[in-house]
Amino acid sequence: MSWSLFFVPAHRLAQERGRLGEVAAQLVNVAAEPAQLLTVEQVLATLVSAGCHGDAWYRLEGLEDPLPRCPDRWRCDAEHGRDIGEVSLHCGRDLAEPVRRDDLVECVSMRKPRSGSLPAAIALAAMGSAQIAFDTIDGEPFVVMPGQRDEDLAATWPW
Repeated sequence: MSWSLFFVPAHRLAQERGRLGEVAAQLVNVAAEPAQLLTVEQVLATLVSAGCHGDAWYRLEGLEDPLPRCPDRWRCDAEHGRDIGEVSLHCGRDLAEPVRRDDLVECVSMRKPRSGSLPAAIALAAMGSAQIAFDTIDGEPFVVMPGQRDEDLAATWPW
């Protein structure tokens, strides 16, 4: 079964209607100065710094892709490696269009993510903005706050 996991900065998701927007709005003061979205270059550097690897489902314009592919998925799974599956960067336009280094990333999605999804969420949150994680199966949100660590979340991380 194919499924996807999404990471959206809380300040971005707080602008949306519905249950996920309500959860996000409780975390951020939308009247305050909104946090800046990360650029494509910052997101990729953050994932690489966290030791994550995966398959790029985006095309880069003007930037060599720094995200390494998983060399051995079976071994990576057995050793709880940091494979994050098939990665897409949502920058406010059609996903088929190439992204540029300075495009702002509204959402990072991972199709069929593996054990690298928690370290990826922690690394993205560490860049200064709470991340709301949810999937395409039940959509139940999970919040990752800046400063949280793997050992803080591993027991309750649903993916």
